[in-house]
Amino acid sequence: HANTYPAAAQALARRLGRAVGLAAGQRVADIGVGGGESVLEWIETFDVAQVTAVDRSHTMIAAAARRLNERRHGTHVTLATADASVWTMPHQSLDRVVVLDGAYHFADRPGFWRRAATWLCPGGRIGVTDLVVTR
Repeated sequence: HANTYPAAAQALARRLGRAVGLAAGQRVADIGVGGGESVLEWIETFDVAQVTAVDRSHTMIAAAARRLNERRHGTHVTLATADASVWTMPHQSLDRVVVLDGAYHFADRPGFWRRAATWLCPGGRIGVTDLVVTR
């Protein structure tokens, strides 16, 4: 029911956060973080403890850093410039992995899903929004 792109993006982030069960105290990886708007949702709406935010664009990571520092959330977030095709985290170090509107950029999607599953603690979840093109 959003009337603007920013409002629609925020609503989609909240919907993904609810679907994946984001909650206070969790450790989350946000892959393809863009300008960091989703990280603000994870921290401010769901009260997650720590976010590792990854994007392959230096420009997007710089924008995310500015946005997070303006809202004084820098201590909750680790930012990394990397390609999701090769990015890795320690085994069982996360509660959730989220990919909001970015999985279609992955060169090796099955490989990413296999790696991401190893990052999760028991009971962890992966949540994704993706584009599906139909005729």
